[in-house]
Amino acid sequence: MENSLNWSSQVVIGKYIPAESFVHRMDPRAKLSLFILFLAIVSFTRTILPEVVWLVALFSLLYIGKIPIRYFFSGLRPALPLLFLFMLLQLFFLPVPGASRDWLVWGWVKIGPETIVLIISGALRFIVIFLLIQLLTASTSLTDLAHAFEQLLSPLAKLRLPVHEVAIIMVIAVRFVPTFAAEADKIRRAQAARGADIGTARAWQVIKRTKSVFPILLPLFILAINRAEDLVMAMEARGFVPGERRTRYITFAWRKRDTLGAVIGAIFAALMGIWQFYQ
Repeated sequence: MENSLNWSSQVVIGKYIPAESFVHRMDPRAKLSLFILFLAIVSFTRTILPEVVWLVALFSLLYIGKIPIRYFFSGLRPALPLLFLFMLLQLFFLPVPGASRDWLVWGWVKIGPETIVLIISGALRFIVIFLLIQLLTASTSLTDLAHAFEQLLSPLAKLRLPVHEVAIIMVIAVRFVPTFAAEADKIRRAQAARGADIGTARAWQVIKRTKSVFPILLPLFILAINRAEDLVMAMEARGFVPGERRTRYITFAWRKRDTLGAVIGAIFAALMGIWQFYQ
């Protein structure tokens, strides 16, 4: 009961873990660029073996970055019922073109070895992407991530794209994920103390768990509006004016380790892309 009511401890996206490691000391621009490159390559992966290689490589980066592996699994656990549901939907409703043989044919449902490979590949791809996001946010503070994102998109400012505002929106969105998870914990505990059926559903009871979320949405939505109003007043009090040119307090210095990490990451991504292309 206690663990099922504790959402904040299970939300790992947006939580920075300070440590002294090569991954933490890399320039945020290098990490963000490699993240985008890795995400693009992984999105086109359709076979199991390359995704296993991605998992091994990313878990190695977790070890190098001194990020606890149990931290990753604690964040992945709440998403497992939804991942299992997607796997079932793929099993029964996603046809595989060019399938050589089918083990089971029942109406439009056709299950064969290609279907199983596709399902496992999709699940592994989801885990790899989740691990990529966690590795980036756990090794880079949101402030550094916002400045890196803004500097990478700075050439688009000549096309009148509000780069600074987009970076701020991104940081606020990621930063408020653990905040709203903590507020949802408070609401769930308050409603459970009043006798609401919350936190009693097992992991496989997807429908019951989904219904228990509905009473939380309205107060959480009102709380989000109040938080947004407080944030607007705080930003105005600090002199924030949208569209105005601003100076930077935080500056980045590109070092040899950043070049080394970027080159190694780019070579690895290129090799994985070539491997996937010729499979």
